[in-house]
Amino acid sequence: MESNPHSKEFDLLFLALKQKSELITPLLVKEIDKQIKDKILQEPIDYALECPAKRLRPALTLFAAELIEKKQNNFISLALAYEFLHNFTLFHDDIMDNAVLRRGQETITTKFGNDSAIVCGDALFACAYNQICQLKKTFSTDLVLQAVDVFTQSAINTAAGQLQEVALQKKENATLKEYLEVIRKKTGALFSGLLESTMILGEANKEQVQALKEFGYLFGEVFQIQDDILDLIGCDEFGKFKGTDIKESKKTIIALHAIETLKGNDLKELKKILAKKGNDTSEEEIKKAIALFEKSNSINYAKQRAQSLTKKGKDLLKVFPDNQAKEFFNQLIEYALNRTK
Repeated sequence: MESNPHSKEFDLLFLALKQKSELITPLLVKEIDKQIKDKILQEPIDYALECPAKRLRPALTLFAAELIEKKQNNFISLALAYEFLHNFTLFHDDIMDNAVLRRGQETITTKFGNDSAIVCGDALFACAYNQICQLKKTFSTDLVLQAVDVFTQSAINTAAGQLQEVALQKKENATLKEYLEVIRKKTGALFSGLLESTMILGEANKEQVQALKEFGYLFGEVFQIQDDILDLIGCDEFGKFKGTDIKESKKTIIALHAIETLKGNDLKELKKILAKKGNDTSEEEIKKAIALFEKSNSINYAKQRAQSLTKKGKDLLKVFPDNQAKEFFNQLIEYALNRTK
């Protein structure tokens, strides 16, 4: 996350995230080096983990503990587990996407090859479960088993969401409902899982557990919707090419809403543009597609949905005591809505 010029209030959010990241990153590498002794596995994983990153998921875990006024140190293993799981998914995502760069540096696939990316991802998955097991040093067996169940389901939901996204992009008559289900799983499952796990281990009440579990899903959806919006207004400063999703024929919330809303020649023209691939799509066609998105009110639909989810997320936080962690979560979902990159 980079500072958002929309409001200086986000500076505190970025500072808080930076502090958590500086705590977590060396611990990630330390745990890998402790668990994995084979250099052939250790070197690629260390390379990936030492790359500058937001560490958003472990940061959320620690802030969630503070939200219910628990000591963050008791939740370090949980934070590491979800970050290992997240990076495991990234290794495999980069293979599926043929990605050359991630966070400005070569992916493991590029630097070490697909075989290394697959196997190192598998090793990270094992390390994630090792960290979950470490929780038994601090929490009761019953609570740890509940956290394991949530962690496992989060991994399964994320995997399902990833494959559903692949299928969705290939499906001729994909629906908006299907897209929203995909991003709930692919983008929201890990956020939801880590927040729910923290609440369970911290012995929060049922209302608080459910509230933060749902907050995780909402945050993921708001973040993804804003991604879809930014693709249409991006520029070089943000590392975005205007209309990239159109050129790549991606089924986004905006495209699918437009397809379900437009009629007649407008619908035929949009489908024709979106059926093209890559360089076959001209600048004029991109402009026309955006004009059709505006005509169908699809961009506004996406914005309004993100705003509604943001409000709902903030309302969910009302069941928690007023403290700095609560303010962090309020700012976080507000940032997801208003970010410009």
